Amino acid sequence: MRVKPPVLSQQLATLIEKDRQASIAADGDIINLDFDPFLYSQDPRGKYVVGKIAVSNNGCLAEINNGRVIAELKKSGSSWLFVNFRYIEFPKIKEEKELPNNDLVHILSR
Repeated sequence: MRVKPPVLSQQLATLIEKDRQASIAADGDIINLDFDPFLYSQDPRGKYVVGKIAVSNNGCLAEINNGRVIAELKKSGSSWLFVNFRYIEFPKIKEEKELPNNDLVHILSR
């Protein structure tokens, strides 16, 4: 979160920080995220490789982890910022209901 220059959009960084602070306030209980939101894994291992990339205008979609995660990026000056992560196979949550949205921004905006 403190990388300079930033690699996350301001919106995404703010949402992640709010979730972290809510978890701290709840004595470490999980609020929204119970998995690594960038690798879509609870136990990351091995090598993660970027697969197919699609660039259009000021945006980019990049497959990660054999297409299980689609990183969404936007051009910001001469660099790129991650603005969202889309999950192809979405995990079940409490009460075994699936979330209506399968991307990081929607998960953190609940």
